[in-house]
Amino acid sequence: MTVPPRRRRAAPPSWQRIPLFVGLVLVGLAAGFFGTRVLQPNAGTVEPAQPQPTRPPEPPRPLRLASREDIWPFVQGFDTARALAHIRVLADDIGPHFGGTAEERQVAEYLKQQFEALGYGVRLQERIPLPPTKKFTQNVVAELPRHRAASRPRLTLYIGAHYDSIYTGGGSPGANDNATGVATMLEAARLMAPLQWPFEVVFVAFGCEERIDANPQHHHYGSRHFARQLRQQGSAEVRRARLINIDMIGVGHDFQL
Repeated sequence: MTVPPRRRRAAPPSWQRIPLFVGLVLVGLAAGFFGTRVLQPNAGTVEPAQPQPTRPPEPPRPLRLASREDIWPFVQGFDTARALAHIRVLADDIGPHFGGTAEERQVAEYLKQQFEALGYGVRLQERIPLPPTKKFTQNVVAELPRHRAASRPRLTLYIGAHYDSIYTGGGSPGANDNATGVATMLEAARLMAPLQWPFEVVFVAFGCEERIDANPQHHHYGSRHFARQLRQQGSAEVRRARLINIDMIGVGHDFQL
């Protein structure tokens, strides 16, 4: 009996290999750049930082994705100073921003302005209920205009981070948890905006991820709402989705992704 030769599986196309690699390298660079600087006390008085895009959005240009080496020049553009400025806005200028508070809403508006300045289409998923407190939170969703994505992309890359701070008796400014994740997300958005990608790119800032009372089930309100909305679009949309979530990468040895 002749055994037919085993067929070699074809390598996945670049649009399947590249998204996770891009995200991992971006977050890895951010974690390395931040080190333990995020929670160090500032020397003297620091003026409130309001980072702005360095220039108006450029026309999209194709991104060559033949190998990992093609991504390296892109991720080297990560600007640590800009990321730290975002962290100071959230943790110092705004301060504690628990789920459902006016300060959390202030952070959402700040993120909306930052994404819009980079040329993204931004929408708020508003009035997401928080039943235990009878308040509401919101998600900030930023998408690259469709003309910047390759024709008929086969998947959607979601890059997310929660932007609320944890509730504590004394008030937590949330510098590490999770202004570091938010700042990295904004830098990724800045770097990715001018390029044409072979997949759709969506950034999501999730509201009220932290637990809001003693009940261990009362958390992740924004992300659960977003997942429900995605499922309502059908199984095909869920199958095309890939998510990189960034959390607490400023200090310590744990790499939360």
